[in-house]
Amino acid sequence: MKNLLHAGTLSVLCLILLACIVMGAAPAAYAVPPGQVLRSNTPQTFTGICCFSWFETVRVNEPAVPVPVIVRWSTDYNAGGAEVVGLSVNGGACLSYGARSLYVTQLREDPHVQTKTFEWVVFPQDGGNPLHKGVNTFTLCGGGQFFADQSITIMNNTLSARTSD
Repeated sequence: MKNLLHAGTLSVLCLILLACIVMGAAPAAYAVPPGQVLRSNTPQTFTGICCFSWFETVRVNEPAVPVPVIVRWSTDYNAGGAEVVGLSVNGGACLSYGARSLYVTQLREDPHVQTKTFEWVVFPQDGGNPLHKGVNTFTLCGGGQFFADQSITIMNNTLSARTSD
């Protein structure tokens, strides 16, 4: 009985040690400072043709010489048709910095939610409002691709931004 208890304790200690090693090896690159990440679990419905603000904003503090910023948005959604998604940088126009379409692959009434992740790279010279030293904002924007009465409901979603250095 004493050997079984010892073997069980040893197994538990080995599992704890393995968990510590795995957590210690996890890449720190995914750590994002506050203000650079926004997570929303409240469903929001937006109706209209592209492009208008979806009111989700993150901020990055750029160094004296601005560097590219990687913006990532992951969402669960339900759309009534093809939607366009983009970013407004520093209050500028809603622009595409890469992929920009959300398509409907299931009917709106279908209870299954669709999921999509975008990753955009914004270069310092991009867009109408280029990146500058200090705080820069990145606001999610979009709307229906074809019709003014088109709507999208975004559910659980995360918007984050980080500098490339």
